[in-house]
Amino acid sequence: MLFHDREFPDRENQQVTKLCSKLDNFASLLHLTPYNHGNKFKGKLLPVSYDMIQGIPTICPDTPICLNTNCEPCGLLQASMLRDIPLVTLIKDNTVYQDVPVLSGRCTTCDTTYYSDHERFKDNYGIWNKCYLNSARFLKVGQSFYVDRKLSHSVLSSVYNFHASTSAFMQFWNDCNSMTNSNV
Repeated sequence: MLFHDREFPDRENQQVTKLCSKLDNFASLLHLTPYNHGNKFKGKLLPVSYDMIQGIPTICPDTPICLNTNCEPCGLLQASMLRDIPLVTLIKDNTVYQDVPVLSGRCTTCDTTYYSDHERFKDNYGIWNKCYLNSARFLKVGQSFYVDRKLSHSVLSSVYNFHASTSAFMQFWNDCNSMTNSNV
């Protein structure tokens, strides 16, 4: 579809042109164009593989702003330095992810720290408290091991319903997982 000058005022036409050139440069940067650097046609593009463009799993707080009632809502800053961000193992949707970063956020006004599964805050008397979240998407089950709600629910249900011990379930998990994923 071509845009004509009479459809857009001059200012909007310039904005559309800027946007189109940025998108074209971005497509060239990602090698998603059928032309080489000399604008010569090099052939039809292959279909996009959605396995290749999956996102990087990251464990982070569910909120980007401070939710403390005594504080005015403001954006959270990263609580730890880049070199101190822990890299953990995550099991999400029965897939094991290695070296997943765990991010936390801190409010600069009230010093409340937000994690993926709990919050650390000062109460009215100035004492630090920790509050675990029922809505947490991931559960920390070891020093550097997180699981999603689906796996934690299935483990607890199997232990309860089958009267299995946790060590028996761990042996079952290790036996099944060693067949499909040898690096865990």
